[in-house]
Amino acid sequence: MVFTEESLPRLDFIMELVKATFSNFENEITISNKYRSLAVNPFFLERIFNVYMGNEIMIDNVKYRILEDNPNLCLMIKNENDCGISVAMKPVKIINGDRHDFLMVENEIYKCSEEFSKDVIPFIRAMNSMEEKKSKYLYYDRNFDFINKEDYRAFCGNVLLRLKKHIGIVCEDIDIEEYMPTKAKINVYIDNDEGKVSLKLQAIYGKDVYDVFEVHNESREYRDITRESNALEVVQQYFDVVEDEEGSRKWQINDEDKLFDFLDDGVAKLNDIADVFMADVLNSFRVIQVPKPSVGISLVGNLIDINIESDKLNMEEMYEVLQAYRLRKKYYRMKNGDFLRIDDGNVAFLSEITTGLMVQKQDILNGDFKVKNYYAGYINSTFKEFSTDDTIRRDSDFKKIIRDLKDVGETDYSVPVELNAKLRKYQKPDTDSCQYYQILILVEYWLMIWGLVKHFRL
Repeated sequence: MVFTEESLPRLDFIMELVKATFSNFENEITISNKYRSLAVNPFFLERIFNVYMGNEIMIDNVKYRILEDNPNLCLMIKNENDCGISVAMKPVKIINGDRHDFLMVENEIYKCSEEFSKDVIPFIRAMNSMEEKKSKYLYYDRNFDFINKEDYRAFCGNVLLRLKKHIGIVCEDIDIEEYMPTKAKINVYIDNDEGKVSLKLQAIYGKDVYDVFEVHNESREYRDITRESNALEVVQQYFDVVEDEEGSRKWQINDEDKLFDFLDDGVAKLNDIADVFMADVLNSFRVIQVPKPSVGISLVGNLIDINIESDKLNMEEMYEVLQAYRLRKKYYRMKNGDFLRIDDGNVAFLSEITTGLMVQKQDILNGDFKVKNYYAGYINSTFKEFSTDDTIRRDSDFKKIIRDLKDVGETDYSVPVELNAKLRKYQKPDTDSCQYYQILILVEYWLMIWGLVKHFRL
């Protein structure tokens, strides 16, 4: 028997389907009526359509063309006066595949795009469910439903807005655009509530104003859930839900770290998606860059003198800033309520050397401390790591020490003759003995580990 090249993929599929259906089937030629019809599940049904994609297939003695495309559908909307509006669509059969749903329209079967399937097929399925089933393909002779006038806006916002992207809409005796939703306007109101920052989030649709915090009835009203959720997501990063004595809930910041993050970048995020209104009292909460301290490094005898100066901060505040940096905090809270952002190179330099050299608090408060000159290499390497400008000054004597250290590293010294002695036999390392002791140490180490394992197992 000879098959055309076009038929071979179809033959392979049929063989695979038979094997999956009859586990005792082998590759020999078998003549039996039980192989003339096979039940097809959604997985194999989708495989069949993919095999015949772009070609015709016979279903119930009717030819259908399989297409990977979206069908041209049309929704009819008619004013029925007291009954509201009727929505009707040309009958469409839904065929459920494994991963995709297919639509049968007249003599064509469509494998729709993912977006089309997501927006349109649920609506078709809902329309079909209103009518009595006529065949195994979910086919219906007529396909319409009625919508009450009070549901117009919800229907237009939650359903029609999605359908318009994919199918045609024809209206009779009604201007449906009158009920199409207006774009949501998000307003954010930020206030000082007894020393705590509180927030109110509102969505405005023309004359209708909704508190985003409250649950809404989607079946009776249209809400731009995506736009509201984007604003709500930003709010939830910084604000917590609290209840007052009367049981009403509100948004409030109860954590100082969250307050800094909100003032530092949260307000800007909200400004991108909403109109933000802040009470004047919130002007007391400011985020400002920490004033850059000036540092002088000089050589005094065999000591290195480090001097700290700041025009805006006293030394007590400078000490607290250095402490906050050691704790890996992003800010220091001033007594007047301001936040100092402490991502500064000079602050990082001072924090590192005062910690590494174990400088006492009183020395920092004095604004001046001295260390031995053999710390010059450490101080200079820290300077290179964090310095970003010339506000950290090094005098010429300190720089000369650094140059001398570099010159020493590049000098090639020879071992004096009197020290270049020959080792006696017992002074030379015994390679075998070294290997023996290495093995012994490893054995003792693993015995110790095994003892610990058995101890904790028990």
